[in-house]
Amino acid sequence: MGAEAALRLDGVHFSFPGRPVFAGFDLAIAAGSHCAVLGASGCGKTTLLQLAAGLLRPQRGAITAGGSVVAGLDPARGLVFQDCALFPWRSALGNAAYGLARQGMPRTQRRERALALLARLGLGAAEAARHPHALSGGQRQRVAIA
Repeated sequence: MGAEAALRLDGVHFSFPGRPVFAGFDLAIAAGSHCAVLGASGCGKTTLLQLAAGLLRPQRGAITAGGSVVAGLDPARGLVFQDCALFPWRSALGNAAYGLARQGMPRTQRRERALALLARLGLGAAEAARHPHALSGGQRQRVAIA
């Protein structure tokens, strides 16, 4: 596997109690490339993404992203869940601004930044004011990405 990989898994072992998922798994994805992970239900696709994002840690082996060891969550990496993980009591704007608030961005800046992110994803001021139940599935997914 080449050193130019944007994401590398080297000899990754991971299992849930009583259920092995990966045993010596290797993968290298080149920077700027596209990759699709296909497989049967329950084969480990979501586990792979959670490992790469730093939500899970391998029991053995190493994971690097952009040349840095993946040892937990990092704002440089993101993961879009299958189901939208939005706070139902927050507007789209409030949900988009949540991660910025957790990073310590001042309120005035995060509102502006969140509005810009939503606009970039095709959601305007009207959608930004709506709560998740009032958005379409595609709009909710775009809020989750923001």
